[in-house]
Amino acid sequence: MRGTSPHCAGARGIDFSASQAVIAIAAGICDSTVRNSLDRIIASERLRVLEAPTHKAATRYRLTFPARWTISDCDACSSTEGTITDPSTGLSSQLPPEADLGIDAARWGALGKPAMIAWRALSSLGQLTSKELSAHLKISETAARLRLRKLAQHGLASRSGTRWEPTQANLDQLAQCFGTNGKRQKQVKKLLIRRAARQELRMAWREAFRYLMNADPNTPVPDWIQSLRVPQRVLSTWYRRISSRQKAVVA
Repeated sequence: MRGTSPHCAGARGIDFSASQAVIAIAAGICDSTVRNSLDRIIASERLRVLEAPTHKAATRYRLTFPARWTISDCDACSSTEGTITDPSTGLSSQLPPEADLGIDAARWGALGKPAMIAWRALSSLGQLTSKELSAHLKISETAARLRLRKLAQHGLASRSGTRWEPTQANLDQLAQCFGTNGKRQKQVKKLLIRRAARQELRMAWREAFRYLMNADPNTPVPDWIQSLRVPQRVLSTWYRRISSRQKAVVA
C-alpha cells in the first residue's frame, strides 16, 4: 500500500491515501503511535475514512484543517506539485528539513517534534520573539521559550536581543549524536520486506485458487494449500466464486 499525493477536497481540506506504515515513516513515529493518533484525530472529526484498504490500495482519508490554520487548500496541493517521490514509499524525497517532521533528528529521543515545529516557524517567518512564536503556535510563552532554548542548544536558533532567528546545522550529524540516525531507513526497509512477503503470498494464493478451480470439490484441500494458512473466510469466498463460475459455465 503506497501513499499518494494529497489533493484539494474543499475549502479547508485534502484527500490522501496512505497505509499506517507509510504514515509512520512520513511522521517519524512507530506504527502503534500512528494507530493511536489516527483514532484520536478521527474521534475529533478532523479526519474521516473515505475508503477502506484493499490488497491493491491503501486507506483513503479526508483531512480537514482547523479554522485557526492559515494554510489554504491550494497551499496543500501546490506543496506537492512537481516534487520527486520515492518509488518505494510514494513519499516526497525533496522536502526541506524544516518541512519534514519525519527526519531522524526530529524523532522522540532527539530534538522531538515540538522543537522542530518551532524551527519550522522560525524558518518560514524569520525573526520572532518568544511571545510572537507562542502566539503563532498557540502555545504558552513558557513552552515557546523552552523550545527556542532547545534549538539554540543544538545550533538551530540564535538570539539577538529579544528576537530569535533560525540557523542551519547538520541534522544528520545531530541525529547521529542522539542515536536516532538511520531509523527512517530501517522503517523503509521493514516496509519493503513486508510488501515483498505480501506479494509472494498473493501469488501463492492465486496459484491455490487456480488449482481449486479445477479440483474435485469433494476431495480434501491439499497439504501445500493448507501450508499457506489461507484463512477459512478466504477459502469460503473462493468456493463461492468457484461454484458461481461452474454454474455459469453449465448455463
